[in-house]
Amino acid sequence: MDELERPAEAYRGEYTQKNIALWLNMLLVNLQDVRKGLSELQEGLGHICRELDLHFSDLNADDQFATQMWAFIGKAKGQLEDLVDDVRSAEATFVEAIGYYGEEDKNMSTSEFYGIFKIFVTSYRARAIFIQTMTLLTVFARNVNRIMKLPSKRNWQLRNASKRWKRTERNA
Repeated sequence: MDELERPAEAYRGEYTQKNIALWLNMLLVNLQDVRKGLSELQEGLGHICRELDLHFSDLNADDQFATQMWAFIGKAKGQLEDLVDDVRSAEATFVEAIGYYGEEDKNMSTSEFYGIFKIFVTSYRARAIFIQTMTLLTVFARNVNRIMKLPSKRNWQLRNASKRWKRTERNA
């Protein structure tokens, strides 16, 4: 049940700095939005590379801006490649998950798929509370019946009170 908690919570669409990396790793955001964001990052990095090639193709040791920007490009390309791998892994995991649950023919988005988990977790908890309540009521009823069968003056009064209550309830 704990494993389903994070997908159920993610359905709410709450984005916090602390949870974004975890949610991406767990496919808890809409995969289509992740693909779109990745595409925008790739386009942006490509644009920066073209601008640097156009204006700063000759690396001058005195030009700190160009040196820093080329270092940034090298680092960003590596991080972007890692991100592309992570998104591909997320897509493969999602396809595997919907296949496992038999949903592959429905062309389901990640938000729809994890919305199912939210409904399941909520229903499961409500049912668990209902079962627990019914169990407690059953135990209580057994104890009351056991007490009512014991011979004593107080139990006689309780039995009579119970009978009067039932008569009052029928007459109402």
